[in-house]
Amino acid sequence: MNFRIFDKIGNSYKKSLQNRPVVTKSLTGTVVFFLGDTLAQKIENRGYDPKRTLMMCTVGTFIVVPQIHFWFKFLDKTFTKPGWAGAIPKVVVDQLTFGPYLFVCNMTSVQLFHQGINFDTQQWKDKMKKDFFPVLQKAWMIWPLTNCILFRFVHPDYRILISNLVSVGWNCILSTVSNKSFLKNNQIDNNNNYNNNDPSISTMASLNE
Repeated sequence: MNFRIFDKIGNSYKKSLQNRPVVTKSLTGTVVFFLGDTLAQKIENRGYDPKRTLMMCTVGTFIVVPQIHFWFKFLDKTFTKPGWAGAIPKVVVDQLTFGPYLFVCNMTSVQLFHQGINFDTQQWKDKMKKDFFPVLQKAWMIWPLTNCILFRFVHPDYRILISNLVSVGWNCILSTVSNKSFLKNNQIDNNNNYNNNDPSISTMASLNE
């Protein structure tokens, strides 16, 4: 087996990181969000919605990943001690501030894509009240350990790449949670349309009135 092709891919990726770090990491994030949402829809077993995948990829590419890039740079400049003395404070600050913020950012972006100018503030509040802490608890089961490894052992240029590998499963969770209420609304609308178009159901409904 010829391993030179992997060397070429690795060198090309490294060069791209040096020349266009945000673009390179964002495009990598596109693949991760694509895989995460596709996996989520497969698990949900409701049929595949390419528009939803496109939406999640857009959120990941243009909103989530660029922010992570600059956040990691900020942490590296703020906590400069080597070894665990620098890694642990980064993880603590990240999980108590940026992690919760990024979840809210993701959820809000998805709702904006679904509703646009008809953004329902009350629905947003209800969703945050219901999902914020449960999802945060799931995040704290995954990301503190992951980020400990990233900040302690992984070169800054490759942290988002490694993080993205973990994010495939995590984005599956986020995609399901973020789109959950809209899936329910679509299912209700589809059921209503089916009921209105089915004369037997309409007849039964009139008999029950």
